Amino acid sequence: MKKLFLTILLCLATLTIGAQTQQGIVRTLEKSNRASVGIDGVTVQILEFPNAIVSKKGGKFSFPLQGKKQGDAIKVSRVTKKGYTLADPKGRKYACSASVPIEIVMVSDKQLASDKKKIEDKAFAKAKRTYEARVAELEHQLEEKAINEQAYYAERERLSNDYDRYIQLIDEMAERYALTDYKGLSDINREILECIENAELERADSLINSKGNFDQREQELREQIELNQATAKFLEKSRQDADFKLNDLAQDYYNKYTILASRYQNDSAAHYLERRAALDTTNLDWQNEAGSFIDDYLANYSLAMEYYQRGLRQALMQEGEESEWVATFYNSIGTVCSCRGEYAHALEYYQKALDIDERVLGHDHPDVATCYNNIGTFYHTQGDYDRALEYYQKALDIRERALGTDQPDVSKHYYNIGLVYYSKGDYAQAIEYCQKAMDIHERVFGPDHPHVALSYNSIGNIYYSQGDTARALEYYQKALDILERVLGPDHPHVAYLYYNIGKVYDLQGDSARALEYHEKSLAIRERVLGPNHPDVAMSYNNIGLVYYRQRDYARALEYFQRSLDIREQVLGPDHPDTKIIKKLVNNLKKSMDIWLSNEKKNHKDNE
Repeated sequence: MKKLFLTILLCLATLTIGAQTQQGIVRTLEKSNRASVGIDGVTVQILEFPNAIVSKKGGKFSFPLQGKKQGDAIKVSRVTKKGYTLADPKGRKYACSASVPIEIVMVSDKQLASDKKKIEDKAFAKAKRTYEARVAELEHQLEEKAINEQAYYAERERLSNDYDRYIQLIDEMAERYALTDYKGLSDINREILECIENAELERADSLINSKGNFDQREQELREQIELNQATAKFLEKSRQDADFKLNDLAQDYYNKYTILASRYQNDSAAHYLERRAALDTTNLDWQNEAGSFIDDYLANYSLAMEYYQRGLRQALMQEGEESEWVATFYNSIGTVCSCRGEYAHALEYYQKALDIDERVLGHDHPDVATCYNNIGTFYHTQGDYDRALEYYQKALDIRERALGTDQPDVSKHYYNIGLVYYSKGDYAQAIEYCQKAMDIHERVFGPDHPHVALSYNSIGNIYYSQGDTARALEYYQKALDILERVLGPDHPHVAYLYYNIGKVYDLQGDSARALEYHEKSLAIRERVLGPNHPDVAMSYNNIGLVYYRQRDYARALEYFQRSLDIREQVLGPDHPDTKIIKKLVNNLKKSMDIWLSNEKKNHKDNE
């Protein structure tokens, strides 16, 4: 029986579809109160198929499958219609089938904006009602003397912070759920999505939990997959059941992540993204989302790299080198290399991504702007400020043409250009660009977001360089307050704020507090980034400066030498920062040699 089963599978695998036709349909998103309909006039480009296809009445289209085998991959490389957005912008891979049509889902820009606004309005209204009810209850407790004024104000502040964090999540949540397709979902899954879209997160969480234990459901899924592999007779039905459970579980993991991320419970949120990614390691989007969140919010660069590399391997197998996804993972891997201080490797990956995106997408695509931005960051780290500015400006020009001047994707280029001008000592230009970025960040993300904090930090740097330590400390403290709440106390961005605050206290002559903050920064950097990272060298250098001003030249030299050793190893002997520290170390050694010689001479004379 087993031999017969294998023979049937082998025969099926070698059957070709020949001259038959692959059918397809382009349709709208289905929602609980809106049926899906076909969309005509959509241009569909199939990889390896030379001519573009235009959908007809009812959204239908077709193309010949000459020489293709049942189950062979079909890659939809591009789908366009004016006034419409593709629900899956990265595209999808389909299997050849003479009986099962390809389904492509789009939504009109007008409908998307309307759906997104409805979700946002409900979320804002619910957040406001919840906040006001909790405040009213708190005030009642104060009147009844159930709590004292200190407890009242502490709880009032916590409620305000919770409200601000949830408001920041609403825009991202609305975009995601406005693009969610309801077709094929069970009643309970539709209800969960409706609850989330109506800002009824507690009800959504309860419904998810009512489906049973996640571990049990995941075990059931895996048992079902094993059954599929062993049973030929029920292979197709079992596969469909498993796919349903996979997507069902994956959606619930993502919903859990959404709920936890709204509370800034970052470790738990990452846990559910990782569980989703583990369900299907061939899903490129799931690997990328897990890696990006871990990279940005946990700063666990080794773990993020694992997801990016897994995604890259799958993208190369599924789509070949000439793929947007391959370029995306090259960029992400390059960013992790840069965070680790592996700058040469970072540039290598950025250049690979740029070459692919320019060939596949053209020179004016926003993904090309991302590559230019990353290459600009490389040159900035190397002290080549003119080349950094050149690449940042290229990126900005593309984004402004594509998006205008008032979008978050544009603001990051303003921010980076501001940093280059700061490095060049042009503080007027630096503060102009950083202020542009911060204005956009505050308006789009709200006042309590990491992007806003980084803008505060940069403006603080400018005031510090101008000698205005009071204003510098004010902006650094604003940034630190945000980042400690959002990212936790062990993130490299928090370490950078400790480092900057330490510099201010050093300049003000408060050596004790300067050392306190520099040592806090050093501890985080060594723990998260490793002992040989350029940021660790920066901390060594500034601790050395504090001891130098205290005239403890021996300890100062010890820390300067540690800083120099790392810079020579990571940045090379010709980097401007390396040369500066080397000169400082050599001069200090000479001064100490002269001092020791004089001490010996004085001692001998006294004898």
